[in-house]
Amino acid sequence: MGVISQDVRSGAKPDRNLALELVRVTEAAALAAARWVGRGDKEAADQAAVDAMRVVLETIHMDGIVVIGEGEKDEAPMLYNGEHVGDGSPPEVDIAVDPLEGTRLAAEGRPSALAVIALSPRGTMFDPGPCVYMEKMAGGSDIADLLSLDRPLTETLGLIAERRAGTADPDAPDLLSQAMSWELDGAPMSDDNLLSFCLLMFAAGLDTVTAELAYGVRHLATHDRDRQRVVNEPEIIDDVVEELLRVYPIAMTPRVALEDTELRGCPVKRGQYVVLGLAGVGRNEADHERATEVDFDRNRLPNTTFGVGIHRCVGAHLARLELKVAYQEWHRRIPNYRIPAGAVYTECANLTLGLNNLPLEWDLPTPAQ
Repeated sequence: MGVISQDVRSGAKPDRNLALELVRVTEAAALAAARWVGRGDKEAADQAAVDAMRVVLETIHMDGIVVIGEGEKDEAPMLYNGEHVGDGSPPEVDIAVDPLEGTRLAAEGRPSALAVIALSPRGTMFDPGPCVYMEKMAGGSDIADLLSLDRPLTETLGLIAERRAGTADPDAPDLLSQAMSWELDGAPMSDDNLLSFCLLMFAAGLDTVTAELAYGVRHLATHDRDRQRVVNEPEIIDDVVEELLRVYPIAMTPRVALEDTELRGCPVKRGQYVVLGLAGVGRNEADHERATEVDFDRNRLPNTTFGVGIHRCVGAHLARLELKVAYQEWHRRIPNYRIPAGAVYTECANLTLGLNNLPLEWDLPTPAQ
């Protein structure tokens, strides 16, 4: 979980791209810890998350100091209080971090373990100093009156379940309301499953769909014929989405080597990460004629933009729908746009590719449009 914090009194806006980079920091920690789920070694799971998080943190464009970490230097082999992270470039920020919150949960193969990071402008994060564990409960405002440390936890969960059952509306138009009435294997969805579903729905479109849209819009802003077809032929929108996904996949898929090997002269040791660029698959001339060109009329072949097999993205259908609606509505409202002459924009790369910025200018639509 990545969180952006800021002093609202300053009027400054948070760096949105930095927030997306933080998502990848927690993703790397979660993937590394996942190898230890259910293996009974909470220290190994924690250390794996720490190591992965530290590696990705060092690639982030920021000058960060860990204010809330895991102990003092030399007292914990973790991300310690006072440690400098990032590549040293602006902005200057304070960091709160827990690479694996719920080490025992992960070790025992139970749900709800988290990788957590938060930041704020330098000097604004509260430094709690030495901390102790305490009993605590957290919940939304709709159940705040039910939370009590003086009541047995099972009783409190029962009260929350009763309230939730009384507010579920299977006929409501939104997806989350419908999810409240879903069943899994003949039984109502558990709170853990519903929470996992909500987190997936949130994360699935947070940065990947945004990044994919940026590349698609950049292409259309620089290829007038393709853009006009999107405007004038709305019936081809599904082909537009698939072709832009094929040519501009943004995922960089990490895998862990299970044994020592060598790839084209590069040694790879057991346990090391290998990052696979899916863009090379979609642009393979052996599978696609004129593979680097965008052609909305080409015969559709399965692409690997969303992965394959057991690693296929479970949010693929949602992502396609979001892209379809975004392209449709943008071109209905703003059919003519371009990148201004002399404009400068930059790319970023971590576990996903993305554009840090994309300057656009467009014509105001006439009343007829």
